[in-house]
Amino acid sequence: ELTAVWHGPEEFIQGTQADYELVIQNTGGVLATNLACTIALPQGIEILELPQGVSRVGNQVRWSIQAMKPNSEYKLPLRCDMVLAGEQTLVFQLQSNGEVNLQTKISTTVEAIADLELSVVEPQAPAPVTPKP
Repeated sequence: ELTAVWHGPEEFIQGTQADYELVIQNTGGVLATNLACTIALPQGIEILELPQGVSRVGNQVRWSIQAMKPNSEYKLPLRCDMVLAGEQTLVFQLQSNGEVNLQTKISTTVEAIADLELSVVEPQAPAPVTPKP
């Protein structure tokens, strides 16, 4: 039996980086082979780093796992830039032999913040005053 669990933020700030981790486990006693994995990306999340063997095709991240031994796990770290405010959802699907075997998702509420800038202007020092005799 295959399971998948997402780890990542439930809330985040727009314009910052977030780290996610997808953990796929083979909890059964049988070797799992020829696993095709995809993650559908929303418009509001940009992937910054992908591990070796993982590629981006359009709005999807794709990779394959040739074999997962019984009682083993595969971890996929993702570093993302939260570019749009609102509910952003990453959807993972795993297919084996053309059938959808597993699907899981994680949603993050991305909050927008005002782009404020503080500017301080100090007045020039007053001219020196000399006392009159």
